[in-house]
Amino acid sequence: MKFYDRLVSLSIYLATRKTITTLILAMLLTILASLTITRIQIKSDLADLFPEHTPNVLRIKQVKTTLGYSAQLTIIINSPNGKDTMRFASDLAQKLEKDPDMARVDFKRDISFFKKNALLLVPLNDLEDLQDKIESKIHAAIGKKIQLLDDEEDTKATGDGKRKNKKDELPSIDDLKRKYGMEDIKEYKKSPDSTIVSIQCKPKVQPSDVANSRKMLARVNKIIQDLDPASYNKKLEIVLEGDYHKKNEEIAHIKHDLYDSGLVAGTLVLLLLFVAFRKLRAIPLVIVSLGCPILWTIGITWLAIGYLNLITAFIFALLMGLGIDFSIHVLSRYDEARARGLDLEGGLKDSLSSLAGALGTAAFTTAGTFFSLTLFDFRGFSQFGFIAGIGVLLCLAASFFLLPSLIAASEKLYPEKLKTGKSLAKSSWRLSRGLAVAILISGIIISVAAAIGLPRLAFEFDFDKVRSPSKPQPQIKRKYYKEVSRRSFSPVFILTKSLEDTKILDDTLSKWDKHKPGSYFKDWLSIYRFVPKDPQEHMEIIEEMKDLLERKLGALKGKDKKDAEELLKYMSPKPYGINDLPQWVKDQFRDKWGNVGKFVMIFADGNKSDARDVRDIVKEIGTIKVDHKVFHSSASFFILKDILDILQREGPTAVALALLVVILLLFLDLRTIKGVLATSVPLILGVFWMCGAMGLFNIKLNMFNIVVLPTILGIGVDNAVHMYHRYLQDGPHSAGKAISTTGKAAFFASVTTAAGFSGMLVAENRGLISISVLALIGIGTCLYTSVPLLASVLDLVDSRLSKGSKK
Repeated sequence: MKFYDRLVSLSIYLATRKTITTLILAMLLTILASLTITRIQIKSDLADLFPEHTPNVLRIKQVKTTLGYSAQLTIIINSPNGKDTMRFASDLAQKLEKDPDMARVDFKRDISFFKKNALLLVPLNDLEDLQDKIESKIHAAIGKKIQLLDDEEDTKATGDGKRKNKKDELPSIDDLKRKYGMEDIKEYKKSPDSTIVSIQCKPKVQPSDVANSRKMLARVNKIIQDLDPASYNKKLEIVLEGDYHKKNEEIAHIKHDLYDSGLVAGTLVLLLLFVAFRKLRAIPLVIVSLGCPILWTIGITWLAIGYLNLITAFIFALLMGLGIDFSIHVLSRYDEARARGLDLEGGLKDSLSSLAGALGTAAFTTAGTFFSLTLFDFRGFSQFGFIAGIGVLLCLAASFFLLPSLIAASEKLYPEKLKTGKSLAKSSWRLSRGLAVAILISGIIISVAAAIGLPRLAFEFDFDKVRSPSKPQPQIKRKYYKEVSRRSFSPVFILTKSLEDTKILDDTLSKWDKHKPGSYFKDWLSIYRFVPKDPQEHMEIIEEMKDLLERKLGALKGKDKKDAEELLKYMSPKPYGINDLPQWVKDQFRDKWGNVGKFVMIFADGNKSDARDVRDIVKEIGTIKVDHKVFHSSASFFILKDILDILQREGPTAVALALLVVILLLFLDLRTIKGVLATSVPLILGVFWMCGAMGLFNIKLNMFNIVVLPTILGIGVDNAVHMYHRYLQDGPHSAGKAISTTGKAAFFASVTTAAGFSGMLVAENRGLISISVLALIGIGTCLYTSVPLLASVLDLVDSRLSKGSKK
């Protein structure tokens, strides 16, 4: 206790002798820290939750570095009139092409090259089949049995009564797209009636650069508005789709939630302070002694980390509830001391001396549980633990050094005489045996219910269910996905070392079965999808077909002759390679260094927001082995699989380590097995009840609220520590008094902590709401086990020991 004695002496000296100096120093630190608020960033990328050496993070970073402007902004345009839609889209594309921040704008494509060489892209066996059918036509014509399409098994009646076999028709570009997967060989990305069309843009700024991408989106919207869409068609609609739009929406949601949750939490804390102390003077004292260390924590976070992630963004609402506990206990005990007739210095000495051990143990166990999380790779744990641990210690320091100085300054400016009975916890009463037994029985009943609910505890795998709810998908987007492009905006990338590797991978993927049961593989795209696989063999067959048609064209009559003449237009292709492809094709496969074709995109089915689906996708296409070559794929949504793995691996360890830290710190403070059991068992029981309640009420664990488990270990132990320290000070049979004094302070401390978490209930992000719900349950269960239940057990044990000693 010598350490705490010296700490108390220093605190009283600073508060009573150096009041102004202490307050000025605190305010200077607060002003400096507040300057970092506008500088600290919020990063919403899931990849930011992992260290750089994580394989998927490395691959994602490599893809971004190699492909440069890989993110895409899709502008979807729709109107009832196809001509109006196309006219507006054309004008918009021209405007966007002049924007210096656009790396590429893809709207109209020249597909004449592919029309001319279409037959080179038809699979060889289908080309041979077409040759057989042409020969049959010619033979039938010569035999005056002209029936250009004569496969009776596959024919169907046409409007003029003749029968036509679709399999015998020359494939058009649309046929190639549909049958052979050449969706990308289209002049425009539009619906058949042209009422919906899209423009694909590749901005130079990345979605992760939120500030610049927001400016880019604002500029795009201004270009759209300057064109006056209504002047083209009053019902014309424009929708932006892609990572840029989603990222900015997500950041906007987070900032909105931060403001709302902070406002609600602050309001609730103010109200509770007034209810607790019944005087206005207490409110600024506690708020200043709480607000300053929170701002200091923000400053340290900016210096040490530089940003907040999806989980740590709301940690300061948590600190608002956590840090206020220390100030409430100090101010409550000070009021008690003043009510007994002590002066300013005596009141500070009495309150701080009696609370030093309990406050220190409570703070260090709480901070210790948080700091234990810094040992883990998952930044959702490590950064959360670091910021929360620093914040708790700074709040403790403020309660020892800033709050006493504030109290001293307040007393010097406006002296207050407290009347007996006006303190927060003046009255005391003895806990009756009947009430103690009833509380103990209720604890047993709740424990049985928790044991029933615990096996039902489950994990939420669908990330969409723990993020801000998306707006209903506009009809224009549904129509776009149905009629224009069914491919995902989130392809899987595989970088290759050479064009030879790309070709090997392309050949392998071309043999994969898209319809295999349980497979997530849907399609793939590489530059070799635009290049003929066997040009020489194709040319031999095409030349034979051309020679036959030219020699026997005169034998055909009417529509058959017209069909043959149309067919001849396709009979003069020229073998080509990658270098001969149109520029717009090569640009799609050009990386940041100018290399063409050194990557492949895979399109997968499945829910990209469900960690279980993502895990299966990664299992199927995450690593592709061809002979002795190994290809690793990468996609932003692969991170969900890493989150699932790391939470299942590190989550239980984090909770166990946090509990071990708590028990060790309790033993260092109390030095007895009895003391450790008296303070740790209520904590463990409270967490057990919380988990059981989750199972009973179907509240699932997720990547957000899992941090509550170690957090509750740090929060929940505080009340038990304060109660047991008060019990030790007042002696046996003092459990009732502990409830009416320290128990009341613990109640208001817990309620204010709950208020800090309650602010998140108004958030749009469902993960944050789940943090709030779980924390409120945990705070409530730990409060019950640490105050009335602990007091009841202590009182019953004292009564039994007293009877034993009398005997």
